[in-house]
Amino acid sequence: MDQDPPPNDHKWDGSSRLAQETIERHVEAYERQRAGRLVGAADAVPRLVDLIAHRLAATTDAQAIEDTLNATPAVILQNNLSGWHGIPYSILRHVLRRTFPPGVKEGVEWSQTTLDEWIISNEKWLRNTDASQWQHGLVSLNDVEHIFPGSMSTPTSRIIPRPGKLPGFELLCEARPLQIGIQPSTTAFKRNFYRMSNGLLQNLDWSNVFVAGGIVLGTLMSKNGTQNQTDYWASSDMDIYLYGLSPQEANKKIQHVFDVFSANLPPGTRTFAVRNIKTITFYAKYPLRRIQIVLKLARSPRDVLLNFDLDICAMGWDGSNVWMLPRAARALETGCNVFTMNLIHGHHLSERRASQPQRIFKYASRGYGLRILPSYVSSLERAVVDTSAALAGDDNPPLPLDLSLVANETRLWIQDWTARSRPFPTLVLSPRALPGYSLSAFSMFMRHVALWETRQRGELAVKDDWGPGVFTYEEETDQAHRPPEAEYAWNARFTLQGFRAHITAFNMSEVHSWLDSDWNHRLQRHGVISGNEICDAVQHVVGAPTLELLLHSEFDVTLPVLLPCDFAVYANDLVSQAQASAGLKEIKLLEPAVPSHNYLGVPGKEEEGLFMWRIGSEIMWPQFDRRVDEVFEVLSAFRRVNADLRKGLQVQRLTAELSKRESRGEETEFEVFARWVGKRPPTVATARHHR
Repeated sequence: MDQDPPPNDHKWDGSSRLAQETIERHVEAYERQRAGRLVGAADAVPRLVDLIAHRLAATTDAQAIEDTLNATPAVILQNNLSGWHGIPYSILRHVLRRTFPPGVKEGVEWSQTTLDEWIISNEKWLRNTDASQWQHGLVSLNDVEHIFPGSMSTPTSRIIPRPGKLPGFELLCEARPLQIGIQPSTTAFKRNFYRMSNGLLQNLDWSNVFVAGGIVLGTLMSKNGTQNQTDYWASSDMDIYLYGLSPQEANKKIQHVFDVFSANLPPGTRTFAVRNIKTITFYAKYPLRRIQIVLKLARSPRDVLLNFDLDICAMGWDGSNVWMLPRAARALETGCNVFTMNLIHGHHLSERRASQPQRIFKYASRGYGLRILPSYVSSLERAVVDTSAALAGDDNPPLPLDLSLVANETRLWIQDWTARSRPFPTLVLSPRALPGYSLSAFSMFMRHVALWETRQRGELAVKDDWGPGVFTYEEETDQAHRPPEAEYAWNARFTLQGFRAHITAFNMSEVHSWLDSDWNHRLQRHGVISGNEICDAVQHVVGAPTLELLLHSEFDVTLPVLLPCDFAVYANDLVSQAQASAGLKEIKLLEPAVPSHNYLGVPGKEEEGLFMWRIGSEIMWPQFDRRVDEVFEVLSAFRRVNADLRKGLQVQRLTAELSKRESRGEETEFEVFARWVGKRPPTVATARHHR
């Protein structure tokens, strides 16, 4: 039977080659970076200051540190500490206390700002160190005497007083308490972790397992602090990361975690495991803690922490000890997350991922705001913004590069907007009434900050809905336009039956959205008329009573994607090579969505096809092979470009999507910051209100 010719009225004009070149460039850059980590320092005659720095960084023995300090002239310490980025943070704070004893505060050489800048440089150093020595450079609860020099110990808590206003530009700090209380010891933390986790990990084999993020912070906080933190974490899940494993080993490990989880549930409690493109989550019944496996294979616990967006979340528990990055310890001490452009432009495959509005405002309400360091503020005085790059086609000039001016003008604008948007005082405003993505520009962010500030002062009722948060199934979907049906609340009304129905509806929603936007009958040219042709195959989210069943091929995550047939052939070949290299069973990544419309191998490399992107249970783990990771990123870009079939300019929008991850030199950090500050926000109509 002759096959219909491939659709040829929707050309991609070289986008297949662009996508392939993007993958190859990113894989090559990753290999170069990886090779650079293995290259040691060049042989040279070390200076005295270098020898001292090496001795301090090479030991955690108190006597060795004492001997080194006694042998080091004070003038050398004062003049060189800021450049010794390889010193463990706890040792640095110990050195500072010895160099600047009580009564002589950390002087001009070591202001609060110097310490924060040192932490940023130290983290760059940590990224290039041996993963097998991952504990080196991290902070544990055994270091609290050094890292919190003004803290006070009680039998039930360690009280950490906070400094007053810090240098720089502070935001979202109104909920920051003047002091906090944390667990006084590792033993106390372990006892509280058992309570916070409902004992669901009792008898777990902790090898290659690391719990990290908010639940660790919640466990660390002492009840004796000035805040009652318990309610903050009532609905939080427990994020588990695996490290040092292959995909096959990782699947065996998460089966062990699920078995332990199930064994610790009350008798007769049903389980439900849910998988999406980023996570696998174990459910029982509310309020028992959900356990979430983050589908990302790390080299070490330190790499897990280095990828966290917010400073305060960069802490974890390995079953025996609490570990945190220096920036997490500093956030506990100051109540502030330090701002860098990684919060805006980071990526989960990069060294540090970007944040999301919901996370930023959630932790602000928990007492952890944002602080823009003085170096960023002063850089705006020297910045010259490229108008075309900053405004992306807007004819208006950029905003003044003055944080205080833009912030205050935005606060006045919000006052006027809220007055017009609230005809009745009892109505609750939603931040989502403000158009656009709140982290796309400083002025956009300030609109939400101003709303949050008015709520904190009790002047306004504002819905706690700052953007995508829990139950966001696909992080790569446009974060500014998440549909409300993409969320299913974890609270007392949660039921497994309702959740299953919600998953089914969610899986069908994209096909229905495509059909509604397919004014040019583009899907029909690929064999999709009613949507029934592919509805059963689309599985954004899958759920099963057990993990063993969830990992069966029947429950593979399967996503529809429109892309050039030539790229589909390339992607299949590349992923097959990666599977063979890792000793994995070959599973075809992309297959025609409608078998009768199979254009693979048909002449005409730019012809479009509709494919099903199948993510099997072994290739679901990012970072087992960079080639697979980069293919997945490009497939996600194709999906974003075609989310609304009414939109044209696919090639241009694909180019823009792929360019978002292009690496930038560190020397451009302040330039990108200036563009972010100078970018104007969109206009906005009167707000929608919610009862």
